[in-house]
Amino acid sequence: MHIINFTKETKMSSITDVLPGEMVFIVCQRRDFAAVKQQLHLDSMSQSEAVVKRKGVTFESGADFDLINLVQFRWRRTLFEFEKLRIYRSQHFIVLETQNDGYLYEELLAWLARDSFQEQTLMDSISFAYCQVFEFLLDQMFEALFSFEDELEEMEVSILENRYNKFSFERLIALKRQAFRVRRYLRSTLYVGDELLVDENNFIETVNRKYFTNIDTKINRLSEYSADLYEKSEGLLDIYDIIMSQRSNNFLNKLTILTAVATPLTVISGIYGMNFVNMPELKHPYGYFIVLAIMLVSVVLTLLVLKWKKHL
Repeated sequence: MHIINFTKETKMSSITDVLPGEMVFIVCQRRDFAAVKQQLHLDSMSQSEAVVKRKGVTFESGADFDLINLVQFRWRRTLFEFEKLRIYRSQHFIVLETQNDGYLYEELLAWLARDSFQEQTLMDSISFAYCQVFEFLLDQMFEALFSFEDELEEMEVSILENRYNKFSFERLIALKRQAFRVRRYLRSTLYVGDELLVDENNFIETVNRKYFTNIDTKINRLSEYSADLYEKSEGLLDIYDIIMSQRSNNFLNKLTILTAVATPLTVISGIYGMNFVNMPELKHPYGYFIVLAIMLVSVVLTLLVLKWKKHL
């Protein structure tokens, strides 16, 4: 099998060295795909231009090739990074077309350059290499979801411990949106797993079909995992709402206590603020101190009642 990096000069095989009928594994960026089609004489792929312009995840079977549009993602510190990938598969070649200047191109090259991959694929069929591509992509997705779950757990601890400098409502909304986007893409990828097993063009040998059954299972697990994480991100918003409600209730409770304590004082001060002529206690030599004592007693009694009612 020839492994070709079509975009850069490397030690990998050149496309001009490939003989008719030999197996070819090509990695290129989107701007180079037209040249790949020309050198491989893949004129029939022009019929699928309408397909590749679709958004999201798709699987299309042509007359002599399969075309898969995937959305790959990885976790980068605080957010997911998404990148589109197209996989073209025929009886004799696999073409991986990445976005221009995206992260996935370099990661695919590094993975393909590993001795373990080249030893396996040189000894096995192109179907096995096809399966290895999906294994690599799905493993990356699992790692991204693991990191995302760690982020959600850290956020949950921050909320419960009232570490407000570690999270914000906007951050929780952003995480929920990211989780929804991942869940949507992986839900579409379920269809790809089903179509791989259908194999309308009979590209997969019987001996390798078990590997694609495992791929389909992994895709199902990924979809379930993403759905669980989306529910967890929704749960964080619920926890946040509960915590904020408790803070509001605590604040209102303090205002209520303050109002209850201040009400008797307001009544007393209101009474003695009235300008009636006949108020005998105003002329009492200890009237001022008596009123202060009454106020103090009212405050103490109010606090005792509140404590008895377990409002303090």
